[in-house]
Amino acid sequence: DPDRAGEALGRVRGVLPETEASYVELLRKAARFALNSAQDYPRAKLLYEELTRILEADPDTDLAKLSFDLNELGYVDYRTKDIAGATASLQLSIRAEEKLPHPRMESLGIKYSNLATCRQADKDYPEAEKLFLKGLDYRKQDSAEHPEEVVSSFLDLASLYRLMKRDPLAEEKYQEAVKFATERMKPNTPLNATAWQGLGEFASGLGKLQEGIDYLQKAADFLVHHAPNSPEAANALYGLGSTQDLLGKYPKARENYSKAVDI
Repeated sequence: DPDRAGEALGRVRGVLPETEASYVELLRKAARFALNSAQDYPRAKLLYEELTRILEADPDTDLAKLSFDLNELGYVDYRTKDIAGATASLQLSIRAEEKLPHPRMESLGIKYSNLATCRQADKDYPEAEKLFLKGLDYRKQDSAEHPEEVVSSFLDLASLYRLMKRDPLAEEKYQEAVKFATERMKPNTPLNATAWQGLGEFASGLGKLQEGIDYLQKAADFLVHHAPNSPEAANALYGLGSTQDLLGKYPKARENYSKAVDI
């Protein structure tokens, strides 16, 4: 109940000084609740703004927590279409992370990729490319623990290159995503299907219909098996049917269209 939670936080505000550690932690919990449970983005934005203001004013602040909270604020700003605010928050988040004695590679990879997404939203594609590549470099350094993050970076770059009409580079990144996912991730990881579907749709768009069908079939088979009633499974079946339709494989196309409709 976000209203009761907000009322309780208001009562605590009148009792504890804002620099009190227990108040800061309660504020963080309230912000995360508003973001993740209630999905109340305007309320989450206000809470994260208050939280980061307090943390930034404290010379002894925990930089790791400040970096995390600024990244969350950037996410909220992005969801509420405040791209300028998201960009500023993410830049501060990266700065705080880089001040740590031992910056976390996974964390920097995620934050640079998030910042790249903001630049892409502003159609600053060259800057987005630089930031996505920097995020990929950091994620590769942590690939043993989080291979899925590397695959996400390849897919982000592939999508960006499609927007930039740089088809050879887009295809290269899709291929790298599929190769990395196949070699480094467990077979039942959803990102495998995302990589296959991305490459399949891209190949189909270039007129390589049979190649597109081969990858789309893999994605559809995976999702129908692991997430049979999901929107993702329906989308994969529809994409597969559309490509089969273009190639004149009408019975197969109809079968997959029907499966998509049933879901």
